[in-house]
Amino acid sequence: MKVDDLKYRLSDIGWKDIAPGRYMGIDFDIIGSRRFLFTKWTVLVKRINSLDRDEIAKWQTLFQTFSEKSKSWWVGKCFLLCLLVDHVSGDLLDLLTAKDSFGLLGAVRMKGGGGNILIANLEGRSVYGAVPTLPYDVHKFSKDLKDVIDKVLSAPA
Repeated sequence: MKVDDLKYRLSDIGWKDIAPGRYMGIDFDIIGSRRFLFTKWTVLVKRINSLDRDEIAKWQTLFQTFSEKSKSWWVGKCFLLCLLVDHVSGDLLDLLTAKDSFGLLGAVRMKGGGGNILIANLEGRSVYGAVPTLPYDVHKFSKDLKDVIDKVLSAPA
């Protein structure tokens, strides 16, 4: 997957300040931002070599930490976490393709803030993760990101 192509497509759909960076102490290959009404959104993209049960547990914990630290009683910060995975362990494919929020993380947004996660299987050229119906901004940004990654994955190498 060409990271530059992903950066270009993200900027094309409205994401700003797209560059590598740190978010809550973690390095990401791409971080971008945009606003929806009063809410600031951040897209976080990290490429990892392999996704297995240990790696899933690590990202579940990080996702939960990001969610807890982003919440406030009013607006909060929202984020989309996208893992670009070179290889997904075979025993996880059923879990990733589950009809619900793939049984891992899903959208979490009780107070202001929170996020959603998508996993792009680069080897299988598939994107996993729920696009929730509500709230509207989680739906819109999750769907837009999923569509962009699908386009990048289907582009000739």
